[in-house]
Amino acid sequence: MTSNSEFKPEHIKSVAVIGLGLIGASILKDLKRWSPSITRYGWSTGVTLQAAIHDGLIENETDFTSIIKHADLVVIATPIHATSDAADKINAITVKKPQLIIDVASVKKDIGTHFSELSNTTRTFIPTHPMGGSEKSGYAGSKIGIFKDKPWIICGDRESDFIFKNEFIKILSDVFGSQVNFVALDVHDVAIASVSHMVLNLSHLLFDYVARNHPDALPLAGESFVTSTRLASDNPQMLHEIGIANEDAIKKELLDFADFITSNAQDLPKSIEYYHSNKLARDAWLHHRRNK
Repeated sequence: MTSNSEFKPEHIKSVAVIGLGLIGASILKDLKRWSPSITRYGWSTGVTLQAAIHDGLIENETDFTSIIKHADLVVIATPIHATSDAADKINAITVKKPQLIIDVASVKKDIGTHFSELSNTTRTFIPTHPMGGSEKSGYAGSKIGIFKDKPWIICGDRESDFIFKNEFIKILSDVFGSQVNFVALDVHDVAIASVSHMVLNLSHLLFDYVARNHPDALPLAGESFVTSTRLASDNPQMLHEIGIANEDAIKKELLDFADFITSNAQDLPKSIEYYHSNKLARDAWLHHRRNK
């Protein structure tokens, strides 16, 4: 990440975040730390909005229409099922300046299509997906730096143009420290099912298996088991919603993986060459990821 003096927004001078949970509030905390010149607005229900105002995270503005009219960049950080409705609510508010609207949902099938329908010459709706996160949830779990060195996916063509494109990419890179990846909309959900949503479920399944079949072993578990099952402590409501939104892709990946385990379990232990080549492949992947 760059220092505050190095980041100079040219057009995106104000950001409104709709939804002040883990991701939304973490976005604002990064913005506050790295780009204090950007005006920050936020919207949420209940006590969370007042907490964000009290903490100095957002401006003391509680009118939804006003914060949308003020913002150059709007981030929809609501639960997946509420994202399209939030986009409609934003789109119903007339603005007199160019405006970029993004989401941060982890499933894009319906959202991407809807965003495409809403985009026009004044407003651009872009589906995005930051891969940062935590097993903690809500406003209280938000923190600085959860997007650092993590992919931030933009669903679309690298060559396609949208409002504030270059400046937005600079924010993702300089402010959040993210690695920007362009992924086709029709590829996103299947890809994320394999490297994220399936892993969330495997973490639960692994803990459930041991807890049911070998409960006496749990006190003996070392860090490898703790790490492998960490995501079983993630937000249950979020996991349930992801499961519904990306059900077909997740089920297919889990069933294919079950077949993979069954076929490979027959010839365990693997040869030392297998373990060695797999280690080299993973080490190379990690090196590329860190130096991208």
